[in-house]
Amino acid sequence: MLAYLLAAGVAGTVTYLEMDQIFTIPDRSPGRWVIRRAMAVFVLLNAGLAIALYALLTEAGFLDSINPVLRGLLVGAGYLSLVRLKFATVEEIPFGFEYFYNLAKRSAYARINRRVIDARDKANSELVETTPFDELVIRATSRSTLDMLASDEERDEAKDWVLRVINDDRTQEIEKKLVLADFILSGSRAGHS
Repeated sequence: MLAYLLAAGVAGTVTYLEMDQIFTIPDRSPGRWVIRRAMAVFVLLNAGLAIALYALLTEAGFLDSINPVLRGLLVGAGYLSLVRLKFATVEEIPFGFEYFYNLAKRSAYARINRRVIDARDKANSELVETTPFDELVIRATSRSTLDMLASDEERDEAKDWVLRVINDDRTQEIEKKLVLADFILSGSRAGHS
């Protein structure tokens, strides 16, 4: 039983970590639990398929000579490699498990992305409604210096980006506020060069 859980755990954890790098959900955004539930469904689907692969390999007698714990870890990692396997490409269309996995992944990611966009938009709007422009500038500037994962150069780039946003004469203040709010809540610098 532990080996099954390990296979599921490896596949599910890696799936979650991939999604976590793509989707940024503000902590207090409306709808965040719906988004997390949608992400959990995709994680559980991958974990379940890793369990099914483990069961198939066990039934077939493959990997019997390997310790069950190690076998669970190998199958969990192997599942992720298997679903990314491409046998051939015919007229620019990949043929193999990768094609079907990418279809499922794109579908899941598109649904999650729509919900993330709505949640971030609502969270940004709420912050804009309750926060004066000057305070948003201060918070965005502060955010640009607080990122412990960023290098000094990246922090300087973020501060320069905040300055470009606030000094852009072609953009209305409400749009600037929304862009700054999104940066404060998610760290995203999209929407302004």
